[in-house]
Amino acid sequence: NIYFGTSLNSNLSSYGEIVSYGRKGGIIGGTSYSEKGYCLPNLGNPVGTNTTLLLGTNDNIRSQRIAIKNKIADIKTMLTRLTAVYNTFCEKTIYTNPDVNNLLQKAEHAIAVQNEALEYAYQKMDALEKRQTRACQSKIIVEQNVYDNVQVHYMSKKITAIPSTQVAILIKKDSLVMEKLYSCDPQTA
Repeated sequence: NIYFGTSLNSNLSSYGEIVSYGRKGGIIGGTSYSEKGYCLPNLGNPVGTNTTLLLGTNDNIRSQRIAIKNKIADIKTMLTRLTAVYNTFCEKTIYTNPDVNNLLQKAEHAIAVQNEALEYAYQKMDALEKRQTRACQSKIIVEQNVYDNVQVHYMSKKITAIPSTQVAILIKKDSLVMEKLYSCDPQTA
């Protein structure tokens, strides 16, 4: 989590929340990334300084998920091939030749290594999916003013925030929605 009074033309990044305190605080200019959300008195400024908020999972997490999915597919293909060759070899071979026994042991080891790699890839994928699930629950709470030239991004979605007061920007059905704070459930806001 990041806590501050006012952020001016800064690049903030947090896997937790970004929270600004004080009546006049907030984020003015720059680009900020938060996985869990923001709580701010103000967003932008009356002059209209370009301010960008990135919410939820970032491109790096998405590209990691794609890379891990591809790695899992590659490992499964390799395991299928190794197992087929190993089983075919076992069915047709007499175990009296030391070279054959050595090859079978190497194949068994390769299968075990691929199984461990697959298990590790699944663990990494689970961790990334948990982060992405948390990110879908992210929100931006602006207690006072949202000014002009504020953009909010969530995954490939983008909205230009409308100048307003007391709003929440929420993720609903994979879209960004801007609502007045008084219409939000007080337990989730």
